Amino acid sequence: MSESEYIELRIRKSPFNTDIAYELLIPYERGLTLSDIVDRYLPSPQDIDFTIVMDLAVISPGRYQRVHLMPKDTIICVPCPHGGGISDFLGIAVAILAIAVSAGALGPAGLGLLGSAFAAGAPGALALGIGISVLGGLAVQSLSRLPEIPSIDMVGYEKSTSYSWNPKNTQEQGICIPRAYGTSKFHGNIIAAYIENVNDKQYINLLCDLGIFRANRLYDFKINGQPAMNYDGVEIHTRLGDLDQDPVPFFGDTKREYVMLAKVTKDNPYAYTTETDDFDGLEIDITFSALYQQNTSNGSIQAISVDIQIEISESGKNHWQSITYTPCTWTEEYVTGRWSCGYWDWVFTMWECDCKWVEILAGDDIPNSHYEGEYNFNYYLFTQWRAPFGQWRWIEEKHVRTVSGTVPYTTITGSQTSALKRTFRANNLSRGKKYDI
Repeated sequence: MSESEYIELRIRKSPFNTDIAYELLIPYERGLTLSDIVDRYLPSPQDIDFTIVMDLAVISPGRYQRVHLMPKDTIICVPCPHGGGISDFLGIAVAILAIAVSAGALGPAGLGLLGSAFAAGAPGALALGIGISVLGGLAVQSLSRLPEIPSIDMVGYEKSTSYSWNPKNTQEQGICIPRAYGTSKFHGNIIAAYIENVNDKQYINLLCDLGIFRANRLYDFKINGQPAMNYDGVEIHTRLGDLDQDPVPFFGDTKREYVMLAKVTKDNPYAYTTETDDFDGLEIDITFSALYQQNTSNGSIQAISVDIQIEISESGKNHWQSITYTPCTWTEEYVTGRWSCGYWDWVFTMWECDCKWVEILAGDDIPNSHYEGEYNFNYYLFTQWRAPFGQWRWIEEKHVRTVSGTVPYTTITGSQTSALKRTFRANNLSRGKKYDI
């Protein structure tokens, strides 16, 4: 099908923004009416009210069924604000305003299409200016006449940052939840947020609700007006609104933050009792000042370490258990003993004599099996300077072994000039009980 056999549908972003938010080429069908286009491609008037313009003329809803479309027709849909009692007139006024602005860019030829009052010359320019002024005033007035929302402490449209012309993220309860049609830009409402410490970095996790709809795709994410991909360490997880979609990661649990701002120093522990008991886990965030010291001779920075221990107990029971257990390994020496049957071998030189123990038979490790110097008559020695028989001797041997275990504290070491942040967790706690920390 060639391009000339299509009907062009254009939907504008707003009454005051001539940019096209959505554009669609509809295949031509014999007998297709404007009413068919409205029913197939536009939302219900209860959701969004549109004024339709064709050939620089406003088409009233009563004529939709009688307007038969032809190939290469262009349909422009302008979203209209609602106003009590004069919504139809305001819809037409806003549409005419959009036509007048477009005609102003067309020059005298375009102005002529709007009638003799907009002919070239000073009277036409004056009429155009009056038309824009009057209709613009009506449109702004219609925006100020907003419906009241019956609710308790609910933020109305006049305070909404989602429905204003300069939207931004919100973090409020009881505000309106948007519904999307076509291609839209959303900022969303932050419904959950918490800070997480990972090694020496802090990450903020935000759960943002964009609205009630099923999206084909979500894209072009920005932070402070800049593409999100320009920032390091940013992860974006989206859900399109399917009924069987997976949960959003990092928000499997609800976290409630309490800021202590308590200073803890050596030999001055800090105690705290939780304010509520409706939880099954704890996270304690600790910030350490810069753990370093500067060498006075060469100015180099050297790391220093601190040990910290955090214990928790059900409130008032004093059954403390550490949540800072740290796996570690260390070496230790140990001594073993056993019996040895043998003899002393003496070696004489001109200036000195020396002797060493020569083992003939290794015995057991039971201390009362023999006594020191006991002869073993099964071994008779035919050598000079030795006892006639082998003797038993208790000998001790030293060994070194590596031991693995845990200690109830953790060691924090740093070599940088900035603060260090650590998070310590206690999970699987009993609900309905307060805890001392």
